[in-house]
Amino acid sequence: MRAVKTAILALLAATFANAQTTVPALRAEIPFVFEMRGATLPAGDYRIDFSEDRSWFTIKSLEDSKESAIGVTFSVALHKQSPNEAKLVFNKYGDRYFLSQIWHPNIARQLPKSKQERELVTSRVVAQIPVRVVVAAKVMR
Repeated sequence: MRAVKTAILALLAATFANAQTTVPALRAEIPFVFEMRGATLPAGDYRIDFSEDRSWFTIKSLEDSKESAIGVTFSVALHKQSPNEAKLVFNKYGDRYFLSQIWHPNIARQLPKSKQERELVTSRVVAQIPVRVVVAAKVMR
């Protein structure tokens, strides 16, 4: 399964490298271990690349080339933000963080909850309402 994910990620990375996209990447220093679509990613410096329509993205560690994941998003709402304002929003339950939203200039994108997050929310171990944790991101030009 890991080999299939790696192959898909390599294909998408090649697509990004060859495509001339007008959607700039984001860069964020995430100071905690987080989860996304079943993958657990370590704290560190990350680059987030988007498809042209921003419906899917890749997140890749700038420190360890093996640490990466692919995600699908849907639009939350248009926002009037300054051109350089960007952020990542995480849902925190106890000591677990789940990537929830990516705010790119002028648009916010929501990630669907992973199976792990849904199970955690429906369990009686944690409260239903997560703590929102925001990490600043920078637009890469």
